[in-house]
Amino acid sequence: MSRNPKSLLLVFVQALMLMYLFLSGPILPSSLFSSTLLVLGLSLGLWATWCMRITTIQITADVAPDSNLVTDGPYEFIRHPMYVAVLIVGIGLLFNQFSSLRLFALIILFIDFLIKADYEEALLGKFFNKGYADYQKKTKRFIPFVY
Repeated sequence: MSRNPKSLLLVFVQALMLMYLFLSGPILPSSLFSSTLLVLGLSLGLWATWCMRITTIQITADVAPDSNLVTDGPYEFIRHPMYVAVLIVGIGLLFNQFSSLRLFALIILFIDFLIKADYEEALLGKFFNKGYADYQKKTKRFIPFVY
């Protein structure tokens, strides 16, 4: 587990917002739209986890000393598919039972992921050097072909 305060703070905010989203309303979807988003988010998350190999996943942004740069599966198109998967699930939960507080939690979660992605990419750039810079040129951060 990381002892880096910035990494731990980002994970703490992420956990708080996710707990609020999950505990402030029903988890089971009540509409086809919510169901679709939840299935899409969970599927993307599982696919990304499979490609990352469960043994190398960390919840903090810190890079493990034995890390390999994963560029297949969803990582071929976006650099942070797990963050995207969580956001898609969050949007599904929001539309399952909308409230301004849930929207606020989702916005805070998105901002947290933006900060975490910036931080993580800086660390990955230092660890993988040119390999990560080349990977960044080929992929988008969150939305394939867009951003």
